[in-house]
Amino acid sequence: MKERWPILYYNDPINLGAAGNHAKRLEIAAQHGLEWCYFLNHDGHFDRKNVENMLDTASMHSRIGAVYPLIYNGSRGKPWEDGRQSFYPSATKLSSVRPPLRPDIEVKWGSSNGALYGLAPYRAGLRIWTEVWHGYEDFGYGALLHDNGWKQFVCRRAVLRNAYQYKREHLFGGTFHLPDKPAWYAYYGIRNLILIQKRRPFSLPLAMTISMKAVRETVTIILFRRQKLLRLYLTWLGLFHGLTGIGGKGRYPDDIPAVHPNERFHEV
Repeated sequence: MKERWPILYYNDPINLGAAGNHAKRLEIAAQHGLEWCYFLNHDGHFDRKNVENMLDTASMHSRIGAVYPLIYNGSRGKPWEDGRQSFYPSATKLSSVRPPLRPDIEVKWGSSNGALYGLAPYRAGLRIWTEVWHGYEDFGYGALLHDNGWKQFVCRRAVLRNAYQYKREHLFGGTFHLPDKPAWYAYYGIRNLILIQKRRPFSLPLAMTISMKAVRETVTIILFRRQKLLRLYLTWLGLFHGLTGIGGKGRYPDDIPAVHPNERFHEV
């Protein structure tokens, strides 16, 4: 006989963005007295064994904030994504072969897609920084967990097969795999890294990484991207808004309602 699981369906009347969605999941799970909250995005695939393996990893450690799966993306040159062991956006460890099943590795942050988050940090007062609205919200929350002494692990026995697409580009004899994202991502990508940086103790290496990202994104747009003028405008607008502390939903995407209008990024 198949198990019958109680289902609670929640549909917010406005688009919360990825950050608001992340926060809402934790809020609802905490309200129902749960210990763990399993995140799965629209392109994820539910695998009960993954959840069981991640729970097993969590049971072997104390003060667990999150457990992440390995990520496999076949549209990328090196499809296996292991743990992120530094706070740089490009710190993802990629491999052409699957990492060993054990040991589980401690990391500093990970993608929220397929992640298992503990509710203890939420009950201790840690909250998602919803002002970023969309993009790197899991990076920000991972940093928050780390800064407050909560551990995070990658469970190598759990695999999320990510459907996200990468485009292959060629230049000067080299091959590049670039994420195929809508133009409006350009704004949030650079802005949110700056907003998150402002939330944490100043890090010169991270500040330099963000600056390099702005330059790299500009070059990538000029060489490879469609909608070049729009993407360039959004990248540098995001840089300006990040430096001046403007958070919330920006003008784009303009086909969905905002959670709230642009507002000054503030401490909560």
